[in-house]
Amino acid sequence: MKTIHNMNLNESKRFDKIAMGYDRDDIVNPKDMEKYYLKDEQDKYGVIGIEIKVIEDRK
Repeated sequence: MKTIHNMNLNESKRFDKIAMGYDRDDIVNPKDMEKYYLKDEQDKYGVIGIEIKVIEDRK
């Protein structure tokens, strides 16, 4: 794990869309997360983004 971001999805423009899983040509829409998490749950519990870094195998 590299970083945990405490996110307000309405302010998602401040995040790197590529790091968030979007393609370069995609339009970021905070409502995309409502496919996975109910808006009421986002408001109640908040949202975090977990940034990971791939570490090469040390074999």
